[in-house]
Amino acid sequence: MRNLKGNFKIIFAIVVVVLLLIDIYLNNQPGSILPSFSKAKEEPIAVTTTQAPTESTESTTTAASGITFDFDAIFKQNKRVFPESNDRLLTQEEVDALAAVEKYGQSYQKTLRIAINEIYAAMGQDYSGTSYENRFADQDWYKKVEKKKITDDDFNEFEARNIALLLKKEKELKKDTESK
Repeated sequence: MRNLKGNFKIIFAIVVVVLLLIDIYLNNQPGSILPSFSKAKEEPIAVTTTQAPTESTESTTTAASGITFDFDAIFKQNKRVFPESNDRLLTQEEVDALAAVEKYGQSYQKTLRIAINEIYAAMGQDYSGTSYENRFADQDWYKKVEKKKITDDDFNEFEARNIALLLKKEKELKKDTESK
């Protein structure tokens, strides 16, 4: 009986390791954790404006991806960079397309940091006394919870993976900047 229990533990450990390896391979996310075998539907986001770009409305479309951002809304009206980032997966193409923000005098790294903080803010993170306080305070989607600090355990799968994607890009940009 004792050997049977020992063998069961070994088999169970092997199965868990195999499942984790399959999960990592299928999701191509080193930090991915079970259960996430079925990839969520990844639809590109399009934040558009009906007006042509003018002095008061700056928008751009990246030619390769066709993804459009309304930078006027993002920077002058403090609208979200990725409005659905708490509810769906962002794509690498969307994150890369955001680099067009530099054409309008904004920092790509700063815009990535804003997108990351918007995920936290949508969950009620308290930004009192920070540089983000004014950005989020007037937004109808922001429901501040006094002294609330979001932890990794609070994220759903979309939020966790989107933050990881944005942080990965931010780290790449920082590394590129340091190597120049």
